[in-house]
Amino acid sequence: MTTTQDDYETGTQPPPRRRHRKLLIALGAVGVLLLAVIVTAVATSGSHPTTATSKPPSTSAPSARSYADVESLLAAMAQNGAMCTDVKASASTVDGALTGADCSGASSGDTVVVVFKDHTSAVVYANRMLNVGQTLGTPTAEVVGPNWTVNTVPVFAAKVVNAIGGQLMTGTPAPANSAPAPSAPAPSPSALAAEPVGGTFTDTVTDSSTNTTSSYDVTLVKVDQNAQPANQFDTPSAGHLAAAEFTIKGDSGYTSDDANSDAVAVGSNGEDYTFSMNSTADGTNFNYGEFKVSGGQSVTGWVTFDIPAGVTVTSVQWGPPNSGQPATWTVGS
Repeated sequence: MTTTQDDYETGTQPPPRRRHRKLLIALGAVGVLLLAVIVTAVATSGSHPTTATSKPPSTSAPSARSYADVESLLAAMAQNGAMCTDVKASASTVDGALTGADCSGASSGDTVVVVFKDHTSAVVYANRMLNVGQTLGTPTAEVVGPNWTVNTVPVFAAKVVNAIGGQLMTGTPAPANSAPAPSAPAPSPSALAAEPVGGTFTDTVTDSSTNTTSSYDVTLVKVDQNAQPANQFDTPSAGHLAAAEFTIKGDSGYTSDDANSDAVAVGSNGEDYTFSMNSTADGTNFNYGEFKVSGGQSVTGWVTFDIPAGVTVTSVQWGPPNSGQPATWTVGS
C-alpha cells in the first residue's frame, strides 16, 4: 500500500516523525518502570537480609542401648549425669537377670540396677517392683531399657532417662474393682487364732483373670530381733534390723507372690513395719521377695524390717491382698 501526502493531511496516517516520537516515549516509560522495579528489589533485599535458620538443639532423651553388665550400665549413667553412689553388687536371683547392684541415687539405698538377658525379663521385673511400691505406698519409678531396669525413686529416675534413655514407668493406684455390690453385706471373716513361731497357716489364692485357685502353707521358722547387716552399706541409719524366716510349701495349683508385700512386723510400740530393702547376714530375701511354688514344692527366705531403737518385734503377720484376715504369729521376748 502506498501512503500519500493527502493521507498525512487528513490524519489517517501520522507523519513518520511523530510516530517515532511516540515510540520513544513508550520505550522511555518501559525503562522507567523497569528501573523502578530494580530499585524496589534492591531496597527490599537490603532491608530484609537473608539469614540461615537452624533447628533448636534437641532436648529429648538419648536412645537407650543394651549393656553387657551392670558395671558398664552404671558407668554410662555416671558419665552422663546420673551418678549412683555406694554401689554394691547383689546376687542375680531375679528371673532372667545377669548382674545386679544396689546403690544410692537421690538418697541412701534407694536404687537397684539390674541387667537382664532380654527386654521381657526387664519389663516383668519393673512391673513387679511397681506393684510392691503401690502396696507399700512408696513413690516408685522404673526406667526400662533394651535389657536393663533401674528401680528407684521418681526424682532420680528422671535423671537416668536424661542420661541413658529408657522407658519411664511410674506406679499408679490400681482401679477399684467394678464388680456389683452384693445384695447383702458379706459377713466379716473371723479372725485367725494366733500361732507361736513355728506354726503353719494355709493360704488360698484365687486368680480372677484365669478363675483358678491355688493354695500353699506358710510357716514362720524364726525371728532374729537383732539381725546383722550383710555389709556396711546395709546398716540402718537409725534403730536396728529384724528379720523373719519363712518356709512356703505349695499345696495345690501354682502360686506366684511377693513375701515383701505379704509380711508385716508388729513392734512393741504397737506400730506396723513393712519390709526393708536392707540385706542381712541371715539369708536371702527369696528372689527379691518373689516366690513361686507348685504342689509339693517349697522355698525358704527372709524378710527384713527396719525397727526403731528400743522397739522389739512382738508379732509377725502374713496377709496377701484380698486374702481376708492375716495370719499372725506371736513372738516371744
